[in-house]
Amino acid sequence: MIGFAKALFQRFKTALHTPSPPDPHTSLRGAPARARIKTYSAATGYVYQYVFRGYRASFDASGTEYVFSVTRNGQTHPIAILLRDADLQQCAALIARPVLNQERYALSKMTLFSVFDQATDFDPLETPVAPTASEMHSHLQTLGRT
Repeated sequence: MIGFAKALFQRFKTALHTPSPPDPHTSLRGAPARARIKTYSAATGYVYQYVFRGYRASFDASGTEYVFSVTRNGQTHPIAILLRDADLQQCAALIARPVLNQERYALSKMTLFSVFDQATDFDPLETPVAPTASEMHSHLQTLGRT
């Protein structure tokens, strides 16, 4: 009986000290106090409504995820855009200055619009969408920020 109690205690102790991934709904920061629903008409002809839910450090600490709730034809899914630190550094080298926080948010939205323009189905995405440094540079050029 003592062996069983000791094993049970060890299992409980391990469970307490095992880190769990952050809750995606509570760890978001930076969302506006009042959510604003925005609309985007994609090149594919679909119309999307989206809401910015906030940003957080990526689970693997490689960058920052910007999370949006997106609705198309009555279905709503979260979409995360991952701006990797390495790609942001490469983009900063291309524009010869650091990428500002406001530009990072704009890059996440431009990447989201690219997803909308290319999507033919609306299945939930398993992983965050991560633009490359050259795609980020192209988005900044579109915005006149280079």
